[in-house]
Amino acid sequence: MAIAFTDREMQRAWRENRSAYGCENPKTNAHRLLLFYAVECGLKAMYMKRTRKNRSDYCYDERFKQAQHDINKLF
Repeated sequence: MAIAFTDREMQRAWRENRSAYGCENPKTNAHRLLLFYAVECGLKAMYMKRTRKNRSDYCYDERFKQAQHDINKLF
């Protein structure tokens, strides 16, 4: 079962993970995972905005539900 997030929480997660990625040098695998998660949150936030949903559990589209952590399915 997926945890429900609001559109604002998803946008905040995108911003915070993106900024956390840029803070340290040199980049490690942990930083790359933060960047991956930032992209995932950003894509989900864009999808929620386009479909006018304010919570992730209101996204009934099968593509959104099946995507989970597969960024390619979000495109």
